[in-house]
Amino acid sequence: MDFTKETSLRKTWGKLCNRHLSGVRGPDLQTNQKSDLSKSSTGKAIRDTILQGQSLTTSTSITSSGYKFELGFFTPGQEYSTTISYLGVWYKRVLKKTVVWVANRDYPFTDSAVVLTIAADGNLVIVVGRVSYMLSNISSSGNTSATLSDSGNLVLNDRRSGDILWQSFDYPTDTLLPGMKLACFSNCSCSAYTYDSSNGCSIWREELLNVKQLKDDDANGRDFFLKLAASEFLSEGKDSRIKRWKWIIVALALSMVLLAAVSFFYCMWRRKSQNKGEDLVLFDLGTSIGAVNCKLNEAGKSHSGKKKEADLPLFSFASVSAATDNFSDANKLGQGGFGPVYKGKLQKGHEVAVKRLSRKSGQGLEELQNEAMLTAKLQHKNLVRILGCCIEKDEKILIYEYMPNKSLDFFLFANALTDTILRGQLVTASTTITSSGNEFELGFFSPGNKNSRRSSYLGIWYKRVSKRTVVWVANRDHPLTDSSAVLTIAADGNLVIREGSFSYMLSNISSSGNTSATLWDSGNLVLNDRRSGDILWQSFDYPTDTLLPGMKVGHDKRNGKTWSMLAWKSKEDPGPGVFSFELDPQGTSQFFILKEFQKSEQRKGFQKYWTSGTWNGQVFTQIPEMAVNYIGYATYISNEDESYFNYSLKIPSATIRLMLDISGQLQVLSWDETVGEWNKIWARPRELGDVNGWKDLFLRISNVSLPANSIVLSQVRSVGDCESVCFSNCSCSAYTYDGSHGCSIWGIELLNVQLIHDDPEGRDFNLRLPASEFLSKCKVHLTPFADSRTKRWKWIILALAVPMALLATVSFFYCLWRRKLQNKGEDSGEDLMLFDIGTSTGAADCKCRSRTGKKKEVDLPLFSFASVSAATDDFSDANKLGEGGFGPVYKGKLVTGYEVAVKRLSRKSGQGLEELQNEAMLIAKLQHNNLVRLLGCCIEKDEKILIYENMPNKSLDFFLFGLYLPHT
Repeated sequence: MDFTKETSLRKTWGKLCNRHLSGVRGPDLQTNQKSDLSKSSTGKAIRDTILQGQSLTTSTSITSSGYKFELGFFTPGQEYSTTISYLGVWYKRVLKKTVVWVANRDYPFTDSAVVLTIAADGNLVIVVGRVSYMLSNISSSGNTSATLSDSGNLVLNDRRSGDILWQSFDYPTDTLLPGMKLACFSNCSCSAYTYDSSNGCSIWREELLNVKQLKDDDANGRDFFLKLAASEFLSEGKDSRIKRWKWIIVALALSMVLLAAVSFFYCMWRRKSQNKGEDLVLFDLGTSIGAVNCKLNEAGKSHSGKKKEADLPLFSFASVSAATDNFSDANKLGQGGFGPVYKGKLQKGHEVAVKRLSRKSGQGLEELQNEAMLTAKLQHKNLVRILGCCIEKDEKILIYEYMPNKSLDFFLFANALTDTILRGQLVTASTTITSSGNEFELGFFSPGNKNSRRSSYLGIWYKRVSKRTVVWVANRDHPLTDSSAVLTIAADGNLVIREGSFSYMLSNISSSGNTSATLWDSGNLVLNDRRSGDILWQSFDYPTDTLLPGMKVGHDKRNGKTWSMLAWKSKEDPGPGVFSFELDPQGTSQFFILKEFQKSEQRKGFQKYWTSGTWNGQVFTQIPEMAVNYIGYATYISNEDESYFNYSLKIPSATIRLMLDISGQLQVLSWDETVGEWNKIWARPRELGDVNGWKDLFLRISNVSLPANSIVLSQVRSVGDCESVCFSNCSCSAYTYDGSHGCSIWGIELLNVQLIHDDPEGRDFNLRLPASEFLSKCKVHLTPFADSRTKRWKWIILALAVPMALLATVSFFYCLWRRKLQNKGEDSGEDLMLFDIGTSTGAADCKCRSRTGKKKEVDLPLFSFASVSAATDDFSDANKLGEGGFGPVYKGKLVTGYEVAVKRLSRKSGQGLEELQNEAMLIAKLQHNNLVRLLGCCIEKDEKILIYENMPNKSLDFFLFGLYLPHT
């Protein structure tokens, strides 16, 4: 935003006609008053109001009573620029400072001593040295005050009468806030104005005497803006312009009338075409049904041509939504194959069950029609009664009477599943079980196309994540094709999936048969012995592509079992893919991502795709992000019984998962409910095809007879898309594309590849090679004709590799040099969380060098930035104590329970290492029981922080002068 220009004459008029800027101090302004907004003349602190005698400086601000807006001086543009400043109002609660009003946009100040105050005559004025900028120009008794309201309006009041003398809402800048008025001119008595850079702004009120229009070449002529009513404007202009505007306005008017008429008749037609639904909330269950026919197919006829109708009330979707509180989870009763069922409440206190068709069910109008027809015609006191339906746009809903004492099958089969499956109970395609805390859900699902019913799997997914995310699959190697499949506990106590005569055993244990399966809030499905409580089997021992908190990946040495992660085959196929994440079988602490390949027709092999590096006690060496990740605690355990990696969450309510993607990438993901997506925290390898620091490359070979067994991708329309498809599929070893044949890709084996020189049948063939092997294998050894092309590629790659290697070497030594010049970093800093305030200070020297080159040292502990961030909960607003000229101050809590005050240098403050050094030197050397004690510091990269003891009973100035100004 360029605050130095007016965006229109209207804004120039609104600002300049009521303000005056003088080159000297105004006659009524007293500059010897105390310029400190933190205290009034009575010593009482203020929050949202400026009184006479108080001053707003560049390091202070005032905030509206409800903390919605803030007023102060700001510098637009570069954060570190201190050349110009403006007085403005911005949102208090918006993290990104958004200015909504600027006072002195036509006159920026360059002196940091600028202040806002109330002059002796009661006007609001900006003063810098001997220059004053009057915001208001009113006549008053002088007893005024300026208040920032929660609407963002800065108001100058008469303190005796309470009258508003001036307000910022009368002078908008680029933002129109709620309550502002947008008018042509701010002064209704003004009839004309003129403005130029030499003479400034002049206005006239009502009478205009001796106005003359001079010749064009007269140097004394000025531009004169005459205020006219819009109704008179046309009569005063030239005839040609009047006629043109008339036709434009007539054309626009006719277009708008025509559009309005078309829209009106369209809405009437739409309204008539829809069924008029009743209001479910006002529905009386005792009334007879049949007020409106609920016709349950689009054409009013079934597939056989015979019309089917159910004589049922038709309710509007808006009323159904209101009865169920917008289908809230709190009103959800359960879910079946048709869709979820919600409890609805009517105005007279009656309750109903609302069955809403799910788009994931694969069912449609035909199934809804059959269910409604059957239930409506079968009326019996032991059968649930259907009350009506709702068919509106894509919504298909049935409304039943509510059964507070559960349904008949509950008493016949005791099949009321919660989080546990007992013998005799079934999980079917239309039922699920949910963990006690509603964290996870177990049931059958069909991946991929929502309307596909070809295969289904038993899985576990997040219950509270709106985008279904499956974290465990039971039968990934054997998809089910029959909707009659069930999960149950067999007579021998094992957990089993049955599909007709087929049985798929999840567990294989020996027990008395008295077992139960429970889904925990951790996402673990556990099979227990009901007598002893022992865990006989658990899903956590069989990870799929996701490692949940508490899961292990590694080796169970006692039972010879391996815990490994195995990626899905594709996004629509949870079958075993080609990538796995496993612990090094050689006994080291590093993990590998392995890629499966077809070694021969009968045998498969595995190649190392990526390594985590070894465990150094805190992180894996190839995943340094783990050191600064405050989301979870990572652990690697190795003893005589087992070696494994797992993790736990610092914030149990967070939804975090570690997964192995189909591309072979290990990802840590966090769920963001606000956008409905998973956010990637970190991933390894960093990019697709990035293996051990090398990227794959494609070698183009011309005039090639293509190998057999290609996969043709007809939907790919460009060579770039074809390369991307092959690059994203780690099993793809080559591709080709041309306008006639489209895109073709090949798997690992390439058979009968031949170079056919000068043959029109030859095609360009793009062979995928790792960069590390590119130079040694780029000849391909097809025919001698490839040698010249190979040599050219070799020189190109060498020409690129040598400068890159040189640049990497220079960067490496530069970083080493920079590291030696910097102060002690994170590795040498103490852990603030473990610091004991009772110990003597001086464990590490906090050394700062002044600009003069003279070395000054303060004997203080040096803390790591990571530990300071942890103590303050990542500098959260909840721990913020206030803010001064140096920067914000936060409360930190140590492991021992002690509290500290953390003073963090703000980049906006304009201060740096010299000021921090002086403050630390002064307070560290002045030790007194009435002075706050400096405990240490943190100097790391751009961060400069001082750590003080916390003062729970406030500081000395509180008792001397009252509360400090809460301007943050």
